[in-house]
Amino acid sequence: VWRFPYLAQKNGGGAFLIPYFVMLFIEGIPIFYLELAIGQRLRKGAIGVWNQVSPYMAGIGISSAVVSFNVALYYNTIIAWCLFYFVQSFQSELPWAECPNKYF
Repeated sequence: VWRFPYLAQKNGGGAFLIPYFVMLFIEGIPIFYLELAIGQRLRKGAIGVWNQVSPYMAGIGISSAVVSFNVALYYNTIIAWCLFYFVQSFQSELPWAECPNKYF
């Protein structure tokens, strides 16, 4: 969501959306439903499913949880910055109104 407009412009603009949606419908949505079906069939969570499929694959579930946690930290940091600057914008004199000459 954060970088999608940048990546779309970098990779051909609107023409980028055609292969993106083709691959979304061919691979993305079926794999999503497959993951939901396996979890529902085995009655396990994201980590337990891979452990039940094969004990050697338990690391896949753990690594997906770690990656999800790191992505959540990244986006929460960006949201915190947005909220900080939003609150700072209500001051009578904006902190970023003047630029110190020592940097530029």
